[in-house]
Amino acid sequence: MMKRIIAFVGVFLSVALASPVSAKAPIRDALTASSFIIWCDCDTPDKRASMIEKIGRAGGRVFYAYEQMGGLAVTVPATRNAAAVERRLRRIPGVFGVHPDRAVQLYKPSGPQ
Repeated sequence: MMKRIIAFVGVFLSVALASPVSAKAPIRDALTASSFIIWCDCDTPDKRASMIEKIGRAGGRVFYAYEQMGGLAVTVPATRNAAAVERRLRRIPGVFGVHPDRAVQLYKPSGPQ
């Protein structure tokens, strides 16, 4: 289990670092997030389809599947309360974690790179 978590984080960070982020992009904190990265038991097409259906019933919409990592990127429509949807997503069986989708700084600009 720990190896899978480490692999997930490593691949996720390498994908995040490979994607340039504009300095002008707004950074939302966890309380106002309207998109989330969900780590779940969805590594096969059948499990993924079932999870996507459950996420839809909870009020989210999947816009990207991280097939190799067992994760999904989910948005919450502006007409819904994102905090309430996040709570419902966390209660779905097979969901291991729900994380606000946001930019993360991995090092201090003045520190070693």
